[in-house]
Amino acid sequence: MTLALIILALLQVCDVLSTIRVLEAGGYERNPFVAKLMDRFGRFWWVPKILLAAGAAALIWWAGAVLLIWVLNAVYAAVVVNNLRQV
Repeated sequence: MTLALIILALLQVCDVLSTIRVLEAGGYERNPFVAKLMDRFGRFWWVPKILLAAGAAALIWWAGAVLLIWVLNAVYAAVVVNNLRQV
């Protein structure tokens, strides 16, 4: 479980950094929820995104849903790869 959470945290950071690169290259955020965070919080959009992800991970951990964390890891890995393809 600990490894899955560490990987999820690292993928969250990679998602933020790769999203910033996409935006700097003229791209846009496809996730409507994150796009709203960007509108509301400007360049600090990543703070509530990371906090919400941490809260969700804590709830999943508390529920003992290890498989769900690995599924999220796969999803976020795909998101990061997609972002990196765009820059």
